[in-house]
Amino acid sequence: MEKHLIDLHVAQEIVKRPQVKEGIQSYKYLMARRYAVDISKDEAFQDMFSTFYRMKRFRSRDFLRRFFECMEQEKRREITSFAVLFEKVYQLNSSMEISFCSKMLHTFDDCQPIWDSVVATEHFGFKRPYSYCKNPIERCVSRYADYTEAFTHYINSGEGRTLVDIFDNQYPNCGISDMKKIDFILWQDRKAVNRYEKPTSRK
Repeated sequence: MEKHLIDLHVAQEIVKRPQVKEGIQSYKYLMARRYAVDISKDEAFQDMFSTFYRMKRFRSRDFLRRFFECMEQEKRREITSFAVLFEKVYQLNSSMEISFCSKMLHTFDDCQPIWDSVVATEHFGFKRPYSYCKNPIERCVSRYADYTEAFTHYINSGEGRTLVDIFDNQYPNCGISDMKKIDFILWQDRKAVNRYEKPTSRK
């Protein structure tokens, strides 16, 4: 049975919000410069990335410095994965940065979903594993893989394709992935849990 994650009338209203247009501009700036600059040194990129993805309020300057150093190193890999990035970032401060790692990965591969509490949890029903669970790294990697599978399936669903069409009608030829188009819409839909039955989290 197909999941219904958002009221389509709400989606049509969301794409007209000025903050979506501003977000697209910021996002395209990051994607255009990701390989053009040294991420570990480019303060403009770092400031935009940490502001756009709301990192500043959660982590110290020292963590951000090391995070961007890691990001610069990993972008040079011909092939990277969530598992590789997660373990690298885990070594920075021994915390499970499933959200920040997903944002790093998405910057290099925009067909990989961004994990955050609004889209991953409120819409898709996925919760981050507890830090004290057994094998936390493996659990996080597995949970992200399940989320990726669910999001990819949703993109190809009838509702997912309709959301892409709604986005494209408002922003034709904007040059971003279908994954991110849907993410832009769902992230702005903050009342989802009040309208729909929350999907069951995968343990």
